[in-house]
Amino acid sequence: MKKIFKTILNLNILDLDLIVKKHVNIGWKKIENSYSYLWGNIHSTIIELDKNQYNYIRLDKYGNVKIIGNIKNNKKVKNWYYFDKKGNFSKKTGYKKGLKNGKWIFYKSCGTIEKIEIYENDELKKYIKDNEVINF
Repeated sequence: MKKIFKTILNLNILDLDLIVKKHVNIGWKKIENSYSYLWGNIHSTIIELDKNQYNYIRLDKYGNVKIIGNIKNNKKVKNWYYFDKKGNFSKKTGYKKGLKNGKWIFYKSCGTIEKIEIYENDELKKYIKDNEVINF
């Protein structure tokens, strides 16, 4: 598989740094000297996915990363990350031996958290949205 690169763009340099840090925390690496400042106050940098951390990578027809995660014994394990058509995080999920486990975070297109679901052995234990918490 070819190397996978992604360009991160943002109008705000601080927001750009936050987005890059989120990606670095899940296995992307920042390409040194790739930062640029474009006309119209657009900041950008290029990052590369460390494919050694994931054994499942799904790309869209344009080569953009849609899903990254790991499979062991034909079952999803650990954290999985989903990206929307613009390359932003849309969802972070967790699995243990193929069962939903841990915190599932759903993101709005602007990057803020829409809702959180907490699972234990495939069973929904807690639902959080708009500061409202529902325990099951």
